[in-house]
Amino acid sequence: MNEALVRFYTDDGQDHTGRTYSDILAFSDTELESTHDFLQWIFPTANPSTYNPEAPLLDEETIAALKDNALFRTRFLSAAGRILRFWDIPYAVDAEEVLRAGPITHRAAWMTYDNHNLLRMTRLMESARLLGFKPLAESLFEALLGAVANRALHPETGGGAFCFISAENTYHWYRAAFGKEI
Repeated sequence: MNEALVRFYTDDGQDHTGRTYSDILAFSDTELESTHDFLQWIFPTANPSTYNPEAPLLDEETIAALKDNALFRTRFLSAAGRILRFWDIPYAVDAEEVLRAGPITHRAAWMTYDNHNLLRMTRLMESARLLGFKPLAESLFEALLGAVANRALHPETGGGAFCFISAENTYHWYRAAFGKEI
């Protein structure tokens, strides 16, 4: 079990640089955009990070410990809401505390080809799926594809997938959100 990750999310544990969960959630939008080693702690996956070799990894024991922890569930939803606000993606939390991304109806800053936030979205979807937030992962995937299909968001190129997303992005997003190959 990854005890450092469990402590980070359910106590006052710190990441590899000494930041707590609360420290990271207090980041400004500028800090979220320019800091690249926090996302692996906020949205952990089972795969090693190329960018951050210090990042914690999920294993079955860690997943089980976190999924059953009410504080973790609350904090994960807060972290997901914060990053969706940063990306300017609408979302809602229903009565059962299920967070879903909503339709993207306006142009956002990350909608540029090869933007690093496209990779970050993959991480959020995979982490959400693994940790029991499958509706979030699937709704974010659907919202992103909807944004690609919404030609009005891409007047300079006439719309379509070549505006900001590659086939490779779509493949990785699908695999992250649904846990299977296309």
